[in-house]
Amino acid sequence: MKFEADVKRKKLWKLINRLSKINALEFFEGKKHTKVTCIHNGKVTMLPRHKIIIKHTANEILEQLRVMGFSDKEIEDNY
Repeated sequence: MKFEADVKRKKLWKLINRLSKINALEFFEGKKHTKVTCIHNGKVTMLPRHKIIIKHTANEILEQLRVMGFSDKEIEDNY
């Protein structure tokens, strides 16, 4: 899966929440970002607090989710 256009933060947030039910994720709220940490391997991604997230940043977040251990199928099924 790869985004071809900018994405609303709400959609990415829903995806990450659904994925947290598959693999334990921990959330920390900062001033400008939400820090998402995979409990099993310690990998981290940051979700900015903009209403619209540009496609490059959204695709980087997807790549970081893959590094956390989520498969493309899990990401697509939960999007």
